[in-house]
Amino acid sequence: MYRLLAIDLDGTLLTPQKFITPRTQKALFQAAEMGITIVIATGQTFQVLRQVCAGLPLTAPQIIENGAIIADIQHGTVLHEQLLPAEYILPALDTLRSLGLYRVYHTFQCVYVDNNTPRARNWYRPPLSPPVEIADVASIYPQPCIKIVGVGEVETLREKRRELERIFDGTLYVTQSSPDLVELLHPAVSKGNALRAISCRGQSGSRLRNAEQCRGRRCRCDRRGGSAIPRMILSSMPTFSKMLAAGPVEELVCN
Repeated sequence: MYRLLAIDLDGTLLTPQKFITPRTQKALFQAAEMGITIVIATGQTFQVLRQVCAGLPLTAPQIIENGAIIADIQHGTVLHEQLLPAEYILPALDTLRSLGLYRVYHTFQCVYVDNNTPRARNWYRPPLSPPVEIADVASIYPQPCIKIVGVGEVETLREKRRELERIFDGTLYVTQSSPDLVELLHPAVSKGNALRAISCRGQSGSRLRNAEQCRGRRCRCDRRGGSAIPRMILSSMPTFSKMLAAGPVEELVCN
């Protein structure tokens, strides 16, 4: 039987109106009753996850900000963080501006955006506040930064993402989280690395490990002997849609 179900939020659990349907909630509770650990792996903020997933059986650490933050949302505590290196914050912001992108600066308390950033006022559903618009998000520095996001046009953003990957190769992790958003994060950050850290913690019962500790032979959780990695479902929109369409979770996660 699978022991861990990792699911994205936008486009997977959430409807286009940013809600979780009763059918989806029922499927998650069925999985939890079977002893399956549920982990949301999202690029969204801590505040968004706590609001939209309130009442769900999320007892494990959850993955936020595309893996930069691992948190216990039930108790409101951050268990692990990998912030954007301070020396790259201003160069990243300058590069996004040079590419004609609006910029977003994520901190623990707030999300700041350049004035008139397209669609920013629609990112969060009330009662969450919209991002704070300011003349120049670079003025927020040197506040600790979780990630920097560039907002652009769908038609040109993929090409600009490739340019960002070239510029920051080996120094920052660049990912396109949606057709109009490109993100820059700590180079060791990813949802996969965060999942590995959570699975290792589950096996050892210890505190969360970082990506380097959970790579290769140094981490006994990688071995498929007496301490095997939990079997996982890594669910995207098509995968989870098929799960819901096919019937009860019990029929889909058991061998």
